[in-house]
Amino acid sequence: MGKAWIVALGALLAAAAPPATPDGPPLAPLGETPISLAQTPHPECVAQVLKLIGASDGRLQRAIVTRSRRWGDVWRADFDTSDTIPPLVNRAVCWK
Repeated sequence: MGKAWIVALGALLAAAAPPATPDGPPLAPLGETPISLAQTPHPECVAQVLKLIGASDGRLQRAIVTRSRRWGDVWRADFDTSDTIPPLVNRAVCWK
């Protein structure tokens, strides 16, 4: 079976996040190790996320890369759009 780049979008309350599903990592990096890479992982997925953010007149707020035993390197990015109401956050998640 081939590997797929997947984007998951969700709205989170600032202090809570749903758990992982069988299909992907959780929206929050619980129990994962933050890492610093020379290049952002999953460039095709990240490019699609940035395109979506731009199309919705959104702004990238922050991004983090973590390493998970189950999911490998996971890129998460918070962004806002004109209809984002704090404390809600839009988050994109890319993994392989």
